[in-house]
Amino acid sequence: MPTRAFNQIQATVETTNGTDSGAVPDALLGNLSVTPTVGLHQPTDTRKSLALLHRDTVVANGMTARFSGDANYEQIITWLSMVMDKPAGVQDSGGTAYDYTFEPAINAARTFHSLTLEYGDDQQAFKSLFVCASSLELTYTMGAPVQLSVDMFGHPPQKQAFTGSPTEFTDPNLILSDGLKFYINDAWGDTVTEYDDMLVGASVRIESGLTPVRYAEGLDSNNEIPFSAVVQNKRSHSMSLDFITTSDWEARVYDKWLDRSNRVIVLDVTSAAEAASGKPYNLRVKMNGRFTGMGEFYGDHNGLNMVRAEFTSMDNLGTTPKDLDIRVQNKETGYQ
Repeated sequence: MPTRAFNQIQATVETTNGTDSGAVPDALLGNLSVTPTVGLHQPTDTRKSLALLHRDTVVANGMTARFSGDANYEQIITWLSMVMDKPAGVQDSGGTAYDYTFEPAINAARTFHSLTLEYGDDQQAFKSLFVCASSLELTYTMGAPVQLSVDMFGHPPQKQAFTGSPTEFTDPNLILSDGLKFYINDAWGDTVTEYDDMLVGASVRIESGLTPVRYAEGLDSNNEIPFSAVVQNKRSHSMSLDFITTSDWEARVYDKWLDRSNRVIVLDVTSAAEAASGKPYNLRVKMNGRFTGMGEFYGDHNGLNMVRAEFTSMDNLGTTPKDLDIRVQNKETGYQ
């Protein structure tokens, strides 16, 4: 019987986009929904019938998927490498902590990871190659782990058996919202200033800008018609930020929204656990942009007045232009 309790998700990072590396997969900690997609050509012919359609032809195959769950320091680097770039971890002097700095330039094409994704239950497993991320979202709520969701597209599901003995993270280090600190300042190179009585919740949405394209290359080995490659298009990132309406909110957020001033926002989460002695697990998101919207005056947050502000990324116009960088400190030696 196809029992939900036995559903399984595992993935391998593709060394070459679209090609299964054959490495031992990681068991993914979270939930996955997958929708197979079929593009149909359905002509409406002139024929003596009240029926609109009488034939169709498949012109494309693929899938879409969404992964969601608690964010953890071990696997978040793989998800970030799908929407940003894929830096190597830099080992600290102590030898057991690694720093990953995701900071793709915006004036050149970036390299990125795709996945070979395996999913199914105790009755049937499926595999999709060339699974790419279209967007990633992080949601910070006080008193809860940071929530991660990733929207993806890829090649169509193929029936297969699960690859055995995936790598399991038995005790993952969750990214906890209560370790969050909020910083804001005027320019990318400035020393950002912490404000500890304003922010009560946030979400960050990162767009990959990846779009699938099809070349004239015939059918694939399964006689199906998946996309051939992906191209990188313009994209924009954003934040939704829930502020208590203090005097700092008025001066640092509301007034800057009115006068269209540039802002640099940093969301920095540090764990009580350490990746190495004196080196805590850490996730730091830094975005350059402007406030582009204000919500209702006033929402309620446990008896305090609150306003949601929308923030949109922009080019920082620096010597090395960028609009976003994310840094992760953990003890993972690589993406597998």
